[in-house]
Amino acid sequence: MRVLSAGLLLALAREATGAGCPVVVPTGAWPQGAAYQAVSAGKPNAMVPPKQQGFNRTVSIEGICVDSFSISSSYVCASSAGEFKAGLNLTKTPAAQSPVALKFGGATCPLTAISVYKTTKASGSSFKAEMRFQFEPCIGGPVTSAAVVVGIRKDAAIDFNLPAWTKQVCPQQTTTAAPVAVVKHETDAVIKLVGQGMCDGTVRRKISGIATVMDCKLQCVSSATKANILNTTGCTGFSFKATAADENCITFSGNITKVVANAGWECYNMDYKTSLDSKATPAPTVVVTDAPEVLAIKEVLGVSASAYFQQITPPLGEPTCFASMWWLRLEDRSGQPLSVPIKAADYDAFLADIPEPIEPSSGEVSAPQIIDRVLVDTCTESGGWGAQACFVPVVEADWHCRKEELTGAVISGVITAILTWIMVAIWFGVYMKFGSKNGYDAAAGDESGQVAGGSRVCTHSMFQVGMILVAIGGACLSCWLSLQFLNAVMRSAECFDVAEFMVVIISVVLSVALAIIFFSLYLAFRHPAHPHPFLHETPKQERTNTKLMLVEVQDGTDTGHSLDSMVGTKQGALWTGFQSQNSGSAFGTVRPGDSIR
Repeated sequence: MRVLSAGLLLALAREATGAGCPVVVPTGAWPQGAAYQAVSAGKPNAMVPPKQQGFNRTVSIEGICVDSFSISSSYVCASSAGEFKAGLNLTKTPAAQSPVALKFGGATCPLTAISVYKTTKASGSSFKAEMRFQFEPCIGGPVTSAAVVVGIRKDAAIDFNLPAWTKQVCPQQTTTAAPVAVVKHETDAVIKLVGQGMCDGTVRRKISGIATVMDCKLQCVSSATKANILNTTGCTGFSFKATAADENCITFSGNITKVVANAGWECYNMDYKTSLDSKATPAPTVVVTDAPEVLAIKEVLGVSASAYFQQITPPLGEPTCFASMWWLRLEDRSGQPLSVPIKAADYDAFLADIPEPIEPSSGEVSAPQIIDRVLVDTCTESGGWGAQACFVPVVEADWHCRKEELTGAVISGVITAILTWIMVAIWFGVYMKFGSKNGYDAAAGDESGQVAGGSRVCTHSMFQVGMILVAIGGACLSCWLSLQFLNAVMRSAECFDVAEFMVVIISVVLSVALAIIFFSLYLAFRHPAHPHPFLHETPKQERTNTKLMLVEVQDGTDTGHSLDSMVGTKQGALWTGFQSQNSGSAFGTVRPGDSIR
């Protein structure tokens, strides 16, 4: 809460001194990318979400693991402004019907483009190039667009198929065949993807060390060309698997129209046409129609991950400077940036094909942003927090606040119990004062618990209802007052937010109020006639008058005096006795040898 308030104050102070909007968007570039660069270069103006909201949210990217989503034929080349850009073909798939959508809270953002660009020193990225998925427009949320960013790395074995995919979306050039002196073969090889798996046909040749599907295709074209010249049967299709251990390119003959399930393999058929011309004329341009390419999204990004999340809004002084956005950098479970692999053999050539980046020409912008860490669900069906956990850096425990929170809760509970009992006693006294006219009494009149001319107050329904209300309301008021007092004394107000404050109040109020109510109602219903030890006074019994008399009897000569009902204790050689005057008894001393009647 303190960080949020401080961030808002800093935002207001910085934006009050702002002078215009310095964001400059290069021609053809994505405006949000330019705005993000300007904000990243500006002074930090970040805050975190409230404790009960942040670090526990999930972003879902639905449809990203369907193979048809990334097929190259669904995108059009829109490269410009220093980056490769594949825009969704809106003539085929309107943005409203995009196969992929980012959902966060109540917002839905459809995918519209995929961009690949080289990073600059100013970006601070640990990768030479990055890939960005662009989502817009967002509907039902606080922003208008969203971006999901991953790095691009060099890998020895795994390939994301990004080089072939980018070349398919944005062809760079056509290949012209060399002129033929005597015989010219004009060929047209049309290759189509049959499906995922091994081709169902006659195996011709198994080849190892093939780097890309393009190289495997050329092996099939070479075989078909040779067979056409020799008038034999040639290659009519091929299967390719980039991650195969040895032979990763297999050529086939026959009618290739079906596939056999085999994980990781792709089957293509080839329709090869040629014509023979003996004229010595230059050959026309040979155009080979490539099969659509797909990205290995599921294999690389399919596992749910976390993301470093930024919600960026324009400065308050310049609300039209740029549109608000979400910016997510995918991370693995250890908190490291996520990246897509490109085979080492193709990495340098791929970077060479990407346009050179345009150095940022925008000025610095200090715009408010909320930073957070979120979970990202893609292909993995998860049960929420039970299936995965968001990575959060370990923070040293604030023992100062923990101690004050515990101390405040315990002391507040004791004070609340005492004050609430006092309030219930006051209610008892008030009710007694106004209810005694109706014959109500506080305690039993005798040992049997009977009340003369009335009934016990604690058994009256109106008293019980009032006692319950006083117990609950008094406990709430007492707990609130005690916590306010303790926070002021211990200066621990910054250790509590609203949620923690309410948890203490609710727990203390429930324990105190319910204890008072249950105890009082138990006595009222189970022991209504039991006399109260403080309110009930035991009647005093008057003591009968007594008189002491002393009589001396010697040697038994005075037999006219008798001592009736002697009760005594032996003290040396004498006997002493006592009885009240009313019963005719006397007190005397008897010596040895005396006779007593």
